[in-house]
Amino acid sequence: MEFRNIISFLKVNEVSSFSKAAEILGYTQSNISAHIQQLERELQHPLFERFGKNIYLTEYGRTFLPYACEIVHSMEQAKLCLCDDLSN
Repeated sequence: MEFRNIISFLKVNEVSSFSKAAEILGYTQSNISAHIQQLERELQHPLFERFGKNIYLTEYGRTFLPYACEIVHSMEQAKLCLCDDLSN
């Protein structure tokens, strides 16, 4: 599971837009779509429902959301710990 795909998932959910998420993260919209598609293939479930320009989390997306948040939080904590260890 690619970390960038999880970040893209969280950002799309936050801003409810693939194109806005792409702009914020510095990717193209097609990159963000590919990240989400890769994640959906790995998890074997759709994470978003797309109705025109409106985007909603599916049941699976809502289930995955806290895990995605925990993964990002754990990575941030690991970086902090490593930086603290290196400075001592």
